Amino acid sequence: MFRSPSVKRIFLSKSYTAVTRPIFSLSSLASSSGRLDVICRCIIQAFKTRSGLRRNVEFYAVLAGPPGPNMVVHVTRNVSLNVLYSELTVADAIAKSMVSGYYEGVRTFEGNLIDVLKIIGSRRVLPILLHEEGADILSVREEYHKRAAETITIALGTQEDLSRRDVGLLEGAGFMKYSLGPKSYLASHAVILVNYYLDKMLERVEL
Repeated sequence: MFRSPSVKRIFLSKSYTAVTRPIFSLSSLASSSGRLDVICRCIIQAFKTRSGLRRNVEFYAVLAGPPGPNMVVHVTRNVSLNVLYSELTVADAIAKSMVSGYYEGVRTFEGNLIDVLKIIGSRRVLPILLHEEGADILSVREEYHKRAAETITIALGTQEDLSRRDVGLLEGAGFMKYSLGPKSYLASHAVILVNYYLDKMLERVEL
């Protein structure tokens, strides 16, 4: 007999180029938004499955492009399926949230990486940083059980790696480096792989 415990997952990413105000065009999203499209793809892959949405996931993205100041996008567990239909619908929801503060499960507010780390907290959390120099991702299971963690926070870059400063900040906050292997993956593909490995390692527990 198997049970499927709801291991909460928080994805955390940062884009150094994505615009921080709704000044982009949906008809030319990649070129007009500072590659906000990369964040949108990651959000879709974090939540969507063939049978619906994962309700044990949250996604934080720090946008650090022009015109500033930095903006945090928080996609909550209550996000609408309609929002996650495509990159354009996600981007549209982000734009509307930038105006009103909240739209169908997408929240935005001014902030930076430190602010997000304070929100996430550290109690019963296993914070991991996807990095090519890290330990094998399969070894996460041992650390997860050792800490009796209830939440796994996964930090990753976008179309470019996290800066040395931000990597140092994350490591100072207790994030441990784990690797998906010697290959370098697109950010959205990395999200898919992380969900797959966590499903395989943690979601099926023999009773």
